Amino acid sequence: MSDRADNVEMKDKAKRERSTAYPACSLKEAVEYSKKLLEAYGKSPMDRESAAKGMGFASLSGASTVKVAALVHYGLLVREGNAYKNSLLSNRITYNTTDEDRVSAVVEAAKKPKLFATLITAYAGQAVPKLLNNILVSTHGINRKVADNVAQTFFDSVEYAGILKNGVITTEGLLETEKPDGGDSPHEEGVTNKQVNRDAHHEKQVNRTIQSVRLPSGVVISYPEGLSYSFAVGKFGPQILALEEAVSKSLATHDSTNEHDTTKQQLEKAPAVN
Repeated sequence: MSDRADNVEMKDKAKRERSTAYPACSLKEAVEYSKKLLEAYGKSPMDRESAAKGMGFASLSGASTVKVAALVHYGLLVREGNAYKNSLLSNRITYNTTDEDRVSAVVEAAKKPKLFATLITAYAGQAVPKLLNNILVSTHGINRKVADNVAQTFFDSVEYAGILKNGVITTEGLLETEKPDGGDSPHEEGVTNKQVNRDAHHEKQVNRTIQSVRLPSGVVISYPEGLSYSFAVGKFGPQILALEEAVSKSLATHDSTNEHDTTKQQLEKAPAVN
């Protein structure tokens, strides 16, 4: 086989084995790095090397680059061009004013990576399979060489966020918040200028943001973001359950009434039988 053919084969193999995007550290570790960056740079922008050094690395390297990328995956850093800034989300976690806001922010960060958001949605209310590593390879495009680490990072992160309890992904904390990040790999952080501007706007409007969740009956409940923690811990569970049962009962009665009226009309229109 020629050298050219060898090179083509190696490139094809590398392309095939490229892994789906994933954060290269757990959320807990990322939050600790984020605290260091907040202390070092506050709201000031930084380049990637400065970010790495602020996180405690001696220089920019492969190991530090993927950790910087991980913070972007979790939404703790935003990127504007080739510069980085600590996000509003990172401030909410580190400099929170209430425990409720911190819990809500940590859950939001756990759902930021696309892969994690997909897994959380897929296993909401269910036990996460013990063989998640194999599922990551066969279903989610994770390279088999890193599947064990990615699975453990996911378990550690959702447990840290409080949405993995007794091996089950809880449904209380899964109301929709921000969209997951747009990175394509551990090295490519897809946070755009639009997202940076959205964060700045969100900082001013946070108390006015409205969240929504659709119940099985089709009813949509909307509430201010400030109540996210109360919804996450099930504070309004009994009321929501009562509403859902009342709506379902009403719909069933309505359908039954319509069916009765239709039958009555058909009988009235039917010709008399002598």
